[in-house]
Amino acid sequence: MGSQLSSSRIKERPVVTSSIVAGEERRTHVIKIDGYSRIKELIQTESVGYIPGYMSLCLILNSADAKDVKAKVSFSLLDKNGVPVPSFSCTTAENTFKTKGFGWGVGNFIKQEDLEGSAHLIGDSFRIRCDVTVVTKIRSEETKGDQYVKVPPSNLHQHLGGLL
Repeated sequence: MGSQLSSSRIKERPVVTSSIVAGEERRTHVIKIDGYSRIKELIQTESVGYIPGYMSLCLILNSADAKDVKAKVSFSLLDKNGVPVPSFSCTTAENTFKTKGFGWGVGNFIKQEDLEGSAHLIGDSFRIRCDVTVVTKIRSEETKGDQYVKVPPSNLHQHLGGLL
């Protein structure tokens, strides 16, 4: 009996619901790589960081004013219809881009031989989609009171009676 009393008292208390919400900004960029064979030659002869035999992709913070930007990126090779190819898609973990020039990416996105043997390299070009998600602000939200919708009693019998 005592447990019934305490549970009925709990039901009578006002309920406060809180949420922690991470605000986000999302942008999608499609990059067309045109002249792939020439770009591949330049990368192999230039003094740039790359993993031989692979295409690497990197997201770099380009704003001098922005600091400690939390973001993640998804890279996807697009087919001829602009649809992401699941076997050539990946998402990075969320990272903090400290200052301008800070970058993060995927060193072994696609094997060059896989790209070159695929139907997605069309006329020495291909497209990559970059979906960038930036965490803008973490905030808490509080809602007081009952969160349930109160449904009025049914008057279906009156409506059916009116039809007859």
